[in-house]
Amino acid sequence: LASLQSQDWTKNDEKLLQAVDYNDAGRVTSLLVRKGLVPTKLDSEGKSA
Repeated sequence: LASLQSQDWTKNDEKLLQAVDYNDAGRVTSLLVRKGLVPTKLDSEGKSA
């Protein structure tokens, strides 16, 4: 099994959410292929991206 990832939100997570808000598929794709992004990460309210 993969090691557990940190649940802390990073700048990349915030950029990903902003790209989704703006419906910028190209930006979403480029952010998701970056190493270390976990799109199922939970925010402080327990919600995922």
